[in-house]
Amino acid sequence: MKIRPTSQRIIKRVMFLNSVDKSSVKSGSIALGISLFTALAAGIILGSITDTLLELPGLIVLAPAAIGLRGNVFGALASRLSTMARLGELRFSRKINTNVGQNLLASISLSIFCSFVLALLAKIVSEAFGTDKAISLADFFTISIIGAIIPTLIVLFVTIFLAKICVKRDWDLDNIAAPIVTATGDLVTIPSLLFATIFIKLGWISTFVGFVSAAAAIAIFLLSIFSKYMLLKRIIRESTPVIIVGGLISIFAGITVQGRLESLSQFTIFLVLVPPLLSINGSIGSILSARISTKLHLGTLPSHKISIPGASEDFAIAYSLAVPIFLLIGIFVSVFTVVGHLSGPSNILLILVSLIAGLIATTFSNIIGYITAIITYRFGLDPDNFAVPTVTSVSDLIGAVVLMSTIGVLVL
Repeated sequence: MKIRPTSQRIIKRVMFLNSVDKSSVKSGSIALGISLFTALAAGIILGSITDTLLELPGLIVLAPAAIGLRGNVFGALASRLSTMARLGELRFSRKINTNVGQNLLASISLSIFCSFVLALLAKIVSEAFGTDKAISLADFFTISIIGAIIPTLIVLFVTIFLAKICVKRDWDLDNIAAPIVTATGDLVTIPSLLFATIFIKLGWISTFVGFVSAAAAIAIFLLSIFSKYMLLKRIIRESTPVIIVGGLISIFAGITVQGRLESLSQFTIFLVLVPPLLSINGSIGSILSARISTKLHLGTLPSHKISIPGASEDFAIAYSLAVPIFLLIGIFVSVFTVVGHLSGPSNILLILVSLIAGLIATTFSNIIGYITAIITYRFGLDPDNFAVPTVTSVSDLIGAVVLMSTIGVLVL
């Protein structure tokens, strides 16, 4: 079969860009590889609690938003730290009056408060879309906020650790942080949410814990937004709306899965596929948006126009990472159908679902990540606060819709 001249030019261009920036491809591949295994572990956990998801209607509605929240908050933190490192302004300190200290405090505040808001939104959306016998608002508060405490501390530690390692070894944090931070959030959030469900079986104690934790989340937010520290307030004010909107988008991703939960219970292996596909899709889009954000700050990419040639290297790297990683996801999930004794279609179909859905979703996520970074920077806002949360949240919805559609076309 002959390859057309245009196709030859595209292939040569991609190969050239990859050879120019081998370190980015290598570091991104390693990070996504680590992300893959942790996200698969999260998927295995999700696939193993199908009965709990059916027993607690609405939990799967909250789950994508709760999982994605850690990636949104701490992915943006890593992107800001990366920009500070590139500008020579990164000085690690636990003091609140330092840039790093205010960034850390803002991230903790956002993680806890937005967990409260997402619980409220999950309840509203569940009722609006007719989820039968959805759990109570107090139960949503308990699961979301209590289930956020441990993941917040763990992902915060991982983000700081990655930033220190990257600075020490002169690695590009933009290529490494998003996949690992997102996957860590996936891995620790699902067990934490499952642990928090213990409280909702304790009658009035659940109601008490739910509303007390909600009050605490609001108090933390108010103390942060009215703080005397300007950077802290700026991060809170700029990040809160986009994280909440992003969380709402992720909730609709949960509604998409909730609507197919009964049919998915026939092939429980597809629940295992949900976290890694959504996570990797968001991670690749986040890598691209973080790279674009850094280029905008450094002035190496124009913000007054859409410049595809200027970002061609970043898109090429994104697809160089996407093709093998989604193929691997399909292979690992197909192997687990045998090892884990979970019901599923043929191995070929599983691999095709993973690869096709992953590449389609990644295309949309990359475009959204690029445009978001350009637009926010053009309006004088910090794309580090907007691009990563936007792309990871939208990627959840895109990934869920594309995955469910691909499953519907090829399997169900």
